[in-house]
Amino acid sequence: MRRTLIVFVLISAWLMALPASAFACRCVCLPNPLPESVERASENVSRTIFEGTVESEWRLGPMRLIFLRDLKGWVGTPGRSILTSRYPLCCSAYLDVGRRYLIDGYVNWFGTVRTNACTLTARIEDAGDVISVLESMSDRARKSP
Repeated sequence: MRRTLIVFVLISAWLMALPASAFACRCVCLPNPLPESVERASENVSRTIFEGTVESEWRLGPMRLIFLRDLKGWVGTPGRSILTSRYPLCCSAYLDVGRRYLIDGYVNWFGTVRTNACTLTARIEDAGDVISVLESMSDRARKSP
């Protein structure tokens, strides 16, 4: 019995450490001034910022594939699905089904958006400052000839 418990603990510890070593995750987010961060996002072709409501999710090994509906694009092309880690050690962006979020991420070569905890991704009610910067940018773009 004791041997079985030790083997179980060792295998569990190995499985928990596996995603961190396999994906080389480090969750050290450097603070960026908000307007500059959003403006840099608009200059990056593979970057996207949009709003969406989480419709469902699939768990794929160490990753979560999240499907969205009711999209509103701010920067780049909004994605109908996003990919994030399932583990906090890997900077997972926690998104609950049925809630609306501001999604900030990068479009990979499959066309899926990757996001994590170090981006501007947040619940829509917590993203007011980012949305106000995005609205002011779109107002400036409409006013300029």
